[in-house]
Amino acid sequence: MKYYGVAPVELSVLNIYDNSVWEAKIVPYGLWIIGGDGRLDLLTAERRYLITGVPPTAGSGWRISEPGARGHVNPLNQSSWLAALQ
Repeated sequence: MKYYGVAPVELSVLNIYDNSVWEAKIVPYGLWIIGGDGRLDLLTAERRYLITGVPPTAGSGWRISEPGARGHVNPLNQSSWLAALQ
């Protein structure tokens, strides 16, 4: 990050609750990653998901997958979001 003049900053974590019960959290992971424009980790009590930004050269948007499931990447939408929180 120093090479690009980006100073380190403390980033907030987003905790997700349903009726006052903790369900998950979103943790910023990286600004620049290979094959994507940033990454967030979605952590539930049982699983971890990777939410990656799709670069403009590949159509833009967001996608979600489980770590190690490179062949099983879904667009991030309401359906895939709710499935991850199950």
